Amino acid sequence: MSSSVVELLYNHSKTFPDKPAFIINDEVISYRTLFSSIVLFKDILKDKGIKRGDYVIIRACHSVGYWVSLLSLCLLEAISIPLEKDLKDETIVEINEKVKGVKLIISSKEEKAINAMHIFINDIIIQDYEFDEASLRFAKKDSIESILFTTGTTGKSKGVVHRNTFFLDNSLNLEYLPYDKDTIMLLSTPPNHVFAIGRVSAVLVNRGTVVYVNGLSNLLDFYNALEKYNVNSLALTPSLLNYVITFTIEELIKYQKQLRYIELGGEKLSYARQIEYIKLFPYTRLFTTYASTETGIVTAYEFSKYGPSDNRVGPYIGYPIITFLDENDKVFRATKDNPGLMLVDAHYIMYYYFEDPIETAKVKRGSGVLMSDLGYIDEDNFICLTGRKGDVIMSGGFKINPNEVENIALLSGLVKECVCVGKEDPILGKLLVLLVVVEEDINLNDLKKFIVSKLEGYKVPKEIKVVDSIKKTDNGKIDRKYYRNNLEV
Repeated sequence: MSSSVVELLYNHSKTFPDKPAFIINDEVISYRTLFSSIVLFKDILKDKGIKRGDYVIIRACHSVGYWVSLLSLCLLEAISIPLEKDLKDETIVEINEKVKGVKLIISSKEEKAINAMHIFINDIIIQDYEFDEASLRFAKKDSIESILFTTGTTGKSKGVVHRNTFFLDNSLNLEYLPYDKDTIMLLSTPPNHVFAIGRVSAVLVNRGTVVYVNGLSNLLDFYNALEKYNVNSLALTPSLLNYVITFTIEELIKYQKQLRYIELGGEKLSYARQIEYIKLFPYTRLFTTYASTETGIVTAYEFSKYGPSDNRVGPYIGYPIITFLDENDKVFRATKDNPGLMLVDAHYIMYYYFEDPIETAKVKRGSGVLMSDLGYIDEDNFICLTGRKGDVIMSGGFKINPNEVENIALLSGLVKECVCVGKEDPILGKLLVLLVVVEEDINLNDLKKFIVSKLEGYKVPKEIKVVDSIKKTDNGKIDRKYYRNNLEV
């Protein structure tokens, strides 16, 4: 039984040596060349004194060298810290202090922020390499593989520590997604994020091919890749897919029958968008994934099969184990009217937050991780989310999920964006206010009538206001904390 993605790649390099593993910037790398390059770079790192347990920063970029360096560090049992390519030097200094000494930085530019060795990522050699197979030693399952730094919704930097089995076992647990040896997936998401690393791992584990495009600023590259490499699946954020649709819808629909499936993650996909995508891609399986940096992918919802939904995130298949906790931290049977905090438990999920026992204690329950999401499992065995802890608005004694109100407003087709917030009220406690962004003048009474026709009376906003924009966090989500602390809406 393989202990890591790297060990499985070694097996693939023996049984499928010439099959393309990566296609990046028109460079085709076979499984044999990929694994050879991993071993070659591992040997180079070892010669430079990098050893098991050393911390190595990699500034992520869309190159074969990035993925080779990430996998080589796994083979060497050094600890990789993948970061955004253009992350400020101050953050590099902060992370260096937190881990008490980074040994090496791998990047595409000069690095002067900290005193560490440096390797240019473009100098990493990609080639076949003769090595002694008998001398290969793969990492143990319990060894630490990576630290993924994330700010989440709190704004505080946290280092999520993962063991060697995280990406492998999470990839093997994706039976609700159609990964197989025929998958040719085009990916264009930040390569240091768990969504990208997880998707690449899953495709490689299943002997597929990853086609990486350097962002979507040049849509010609996107379509050239679709055409030239017969791409049959996409992994994108909803905002990236919407960007492609907005500017090149007529071109994209030419590939309707070529695309077997599209996987969307990293952001919430609205009910209205699900309806739109089902119409645009009648021959394609469409999925939204539910995942986090701490857990990897938990489940996926095939909305092209089961229909659009504003609260279902995917079927519960028994693993990872999902339970719900009440306000006293006790497991109970959560329902739509009485949701609980979701606890995700699997042997491969987050080990701990690096050097942060207080934050670790807040979320760890045995081997499980407590999410900030409230939810339940419905009668059809789908995991459903009703909101996030702290987002629920208490109004007149009722618990109201702002997402439900927002989804209905968006479904009207009258608004472009919106946020439902609570305003202090001496009688109700909180008064529901809906802030909307519109593309053209609308009759707000028409919007209110639509909402009234879809929701119970206590969920209908008492006020609707047009605003220029909705405040977002750095990762593109509604900044609900801002609106909770800013009552003058």
